[in-house]
Amino acid sequence: MIRIPDSALVLLIGASGSGKSTFAARHFGADAVVSSDQLRGLIAGEYVVNVNHYLATTPDPVPVSVKVEKINPKVEVIYYERLTLDHTGDEKTAVRFTIGADGKVTDINTRPKSLIRETRKVRSNIIPVTGAAQHP
Repeated sequence: MIRIPDSALVLLIGASGSGKSTFAARHFGADAVVSSDQLRGLIAGEYVVNVNHYLATTPDPVPVSVKVEKINPKVEVIYYERLTLDHTGDEKTAVRFTIGADGKVTDINTRPKSLIRETRKVRSNIIPVTGAAQHP
């Protein structure tokens, strides 16, 4: 066990497979190690992948390829498709899916959901704070 001061932070930096995790496991207690491998987990919930034609530089439709892969524990293609955006402001839902607490991907679908509209709804519900606070 290597002793370090309580206020110290040790970073092990190196190429993939160089032995950082092995070194940490041998020299530090399990409760003292935070590994980026543990932090790569997926957060359960719904995921929406949209594409948006922000600004037209040509009158032609813009083809867009969208690929979503789950990479742990093995590479798995969740979705791959080619969409066409027709004009400035065109927003399309490429794919929606849910990730469970167990990391499984379910309910893969293409039901439309405008993220731009959702963002505008949230912004319109924010009350701006101006001036000093008033007390009765």
